[in-house]
Amino acid sequence: MRTFFNNKQEYSNLLFTVDNINKLLEILIQNSKEIFQNCIEESFDYLIQYYLENRVHIEGWKINERWKVGKKFILLNMIDWIDLKYLKTDTINCLDYTKGENIRYLEKVLCNLVGRDISRVLTVEYIVNNGIEFRKWNNLEFFKFKVFKKGTIHFEFLNEKIWNEFNRIPCEGKKWLGY
Repeated sequence: MRTFFNNKQEYSNLLFTVDNINKLLEILIQNSKEIFQNCIEESFDYLIQYYLENRVHIEGWKINERWKVGKKFILLNMIDWIDLKYLKTDTINCLDYTKGENIRYLEKVLCNLVGRDISRVLTVEYIVNNGIEFRKWNNLEFFKFKVFKKGTIHFEFLNEKIWNEFNRIPCEGKKWLGY
């Protein structure tokens, strides 16, 4: 079986024909498990990089864990702080979504994990674009979150089964002990 990841360059040079599109779709379907595994591992790796003794960012957090995604986790630099220093209220709708791509990606991975359509799920982007208050919990499909003026967002998974599955799949793929 051909793998999509090893032949990206070859596929990018194919002529745009119905036959080539059908072949590419067939290859994508055949490799959907591998593609999903890579997606969930990317999200997993992104979320565990901010544990207390990390080397990614000087400030780490005790609730972020090194070997799994904690039920609670913190992400930094999610808010465009340049706009915040002039903010007079505790309401914000200026999440910098060039920085929020990883959250959007995580939400898509979680939707794929549980078989939900992302267009039918309440997302961080939607809530922030409609205005949120600092330090106030906002509930979503998979987790709740609150935003702080220093630019961090605190998350907490709402469903323990989804949280455990989100940890299990990448750990099994990495062949980590216990999985």
